[in-house]
Amino acid sequence: MATYLVTATFGHFQVKTGRTKDGIPIITAVDPREAKDANPALAKLPKMIAFEEKIFGPYPFDTVGAIVDDAPQVGYALETQTKPVFDGAPDDSLLLHELAHQWYGDSVALTARLGGNLYAERVVVEGSQQTKAMGFWSLRLGLSFYFGGGR
Repeated sequence: MATYLVTATFGHFQVKTGRTKDGIPIITAVDPREAKDANPALAKLPKMIAFEEKIFGPYPFDTVGAIVDDAPQVGYALETQTKPVFDGAPDDSLLLHELAHQWYGDSVALTARLGGNLYAERVVVEGSQQTKAMGFWSLRLGLSFYFGGGR
């Protein structure tokens, strides 16, 4: 494991466990202040993993999950190994995006290729309206259709 993918967190969290359809243990830790807003997306985590396995292949680790903190001052989510960390409640598209990093990490080449290609596709489809084009993950991965839309 690369050291930049390690995480440790301290605080009061509601911890939930479960399993994917393939039996992979799921562990989520959510700050109680974020639970109401985070739980709808987190409930879709098993379905998201199954969806991404169809695209990327078998999930590469022995466990999956997420950590949701109440830390808006952080300003970003991070794809730490097996459990992405969020500074607040993620929506469907952010959770799906961070989970996708479990297969490919922070490969700059892949990110540039996929991000650039997908952005270009969205620009063409949306008639060069950049604000709409930024929604490429949701649209490209079929999130609206497959998961019933974002939060």
